[in-house]
This record gives sequence, structure tokens and C-alpha cells, in this order.
Amino acid sequence: MHRTLAVLLIPLCLAAGPWAGGDDEDDRSVGLSGRIVDAEGQPVVGARVATSWTLQSGTLPVPYDDMVSGEDGRFSGSIEVLHYPVTLSAYSADGALAGVVSVDDAEAAGDVRLTLEPSVRVVGELTRSGLETPLDQAYLSLTVGGSVRLSGSVRGGEAFGFPVPRGDVKWMAYDSWFSMLDGLHALKPDEVEVDLGSLDIPAHVLAKHVGKPLPEWSVSASRGVPLDQSTLAAHRGKWLLIEFWGFW
Repeated sequence: MHRTLAVLLIPLCLAAGPWAGGDDEDDRSVGLSGRIVDAEGQPVVGARVATSWTLQSGTLPVPYDDMVSGEDGRFSGSIEVLHYPVTLSAYSADGALAGVVSVDDAEAAGDVRLTLEPSVRVVGELTRSGLETPLDQAYLSLTVGGSVRLSGSVRGGEAFGFPVPRGDVKWMAYDSWFSMLDGLHALKPDEVEVDLGSLDIPAHVLAKHVGKPLPEWSVSASRGVPLDQSTLAAHRGKWLLIEFWGFW
């Protein structure tokens, strides 16, 4: 039995604000320069600046686009801008300081001032219940202050810890089967560590059936096969092509 679903795809044109690149639509890079200082106004040497960051177990967040401040705290480079405002975030070399700034337009991108303050550490552990095999790897996404995004793979069953700029922490964790958990931690004024605890990602129903016989299904309509013969049991011992269809 082979069931086929016909799907009509209708393209949608999404209206967005004007992107901030040059005349060439493939050139969306914008020059960026500025200065990174600490809370006392002193230059921070070796700070890394980026628009987004990758989480990797056992390391500081890794920037996608890397600019590093010099002896006077100044940095320069270019970033890809689709629209303004653009959120920039920065870490000191040891991750002890972090900061965020919003760049409103191309003119502001030429003179950015980023002030770093003590970072907040987000700690926790990702696990998975409902399966005999432990969670090998999962994915963690953090959004700090509604604008700074950090995401990447995290080893299951091992404690993680990442420094982030100060702000409310929205988190989402999921495994390769797209079983998900999410939540929001409102940061307190004197809080220096956000402990998410043990985040247990429940096993997806498909993951629970890997290596096991396919459970019986209920078919409401069939083509080429009488409905009363459309059960899996009726096809036992025969070749059967099963097409799964879906979207997300």
C-alpha cells in the first residue's frame, strides 16, 4: 500500500524593512568601528565583538564574525546587516566581562561604544528520560535580554557553564528527534549565576520505537487496497513502502 498526499505550495512574499547593504544586493556588509571599555571607562584589550555566538562544551562562546579590540580598546571590521537595529555583544578575553549595544543605523556603526560589565554564568545539565541509551548530544539555545543569541551543541549528561551578558535568560533545549524543553529565567539584580538545573528532555515517541516492530495503525482511507486489508498485519511477510510526510 502506498499512500500519496498531494500538496499545494503557495509562495508568500514577506515584506520587510529595507536592508542596509550597498547597491549590490549580494553585498550586505557594513563597516563597523568603535571602542570597548569597562564600567570605569578604561579600554578593554583583546575583547571579541560579534552579532551572534556559538556554544561549545568546555569553551567560551565562539563568535561567528570576529573583531578584536586593540591596546586602546578600539576595534574595526565589517558585519553583514539585513536590517537595523543590529545587536552587538562583546566578551573580554577571559569571559569575565560582557556587554551589549544596539546599533540603530549605518551612521552609528562608525562610532560604537560598548561598555562591559561582569558577566553572568549560566549552568546546568541536559539529560533524557524514557530510553535505555543515555543522551549523547543535544542542542542548547540561549537568548539574553531579548536580543543576544547563543546556540550550539552540548554533550548530554555533562554539566555545562557559559558566561553571558546580564539580562533575562530565555533557554531552549532539544535533541536530534526535536523533543524540546524551554523556559525563561528572570535575572535578579544581584544574581551572578543562573542555575538551570537538570534539564530532562523527554524521549520522542519515534525514538522510543527505534529497533522495535512498527505499532499497528488506523487507516481511514486507502487506494488500490481494500480498507479491511490495509492493516500492517495484512502485509506481514511482504515488501511494503511506507511514506511519511510532514512539515515544520
